[in-house]
Amino acid sequence: GVRPEDAGKEFDYPVIPLHTVRYFENVDRSTIQMLHAISQNVSLSEASICPMNQLLFSPQEMESAYSDIPEALNNLEQLVSDITYQFDTDLKLPRFNRDMPAVDQLRQLAQSGLETKKLSVAVYQERLDKELSIIHQMGFDDYFLIVWDLLRFGRSRGYYMGMGRGS
Repeated sequence: GVRPEDAGKEFDYPVIPLHTVRYFENVDRSTIQMLHAISQNVSLSEASICPMNQLLFSPQEMESAYSDIPEALNNLEQLVSDITYQFDTDLKLPRFNRDMPAVDQLRQLAQSGLETKKLSVAVYQERLDKELSIIHQMGFDDYFLIVWDLLRFGRSRGYYMGMGRGS
């Protein structure tokens, strides 16, 4: 084996502490366990166990865990301070249908729904126009179509969902 104080000396690389993180809080462990079960297509009791030691350490816990190699923590600090990353904060939603603009398709479906329910009265039309305008201003036309398609598919398979909330 390699003693902690000798780690990296053979290759002259700076040593940094490496700790696998799969969840941020202990309560997240059960979620990871469920994801393992889904991934493995098994029941929750049959899924591989999510290790307890993959929690994100606080700075104090890192210091304690790696107290025998303090230069590793200094190297980690240096590495982190050298990193610059610009996060792309633009909201990117998937497209529902590339053949027809989502705003037009959503309006067509919503208008058809009004007619099917025999609600072609001015007050309903005004409300629909207002709702569709808000949805479009927020850039959620495709999102609403995707949710509509998921609900339509679920209903076709005998699953019924409760009423959602509008904009």
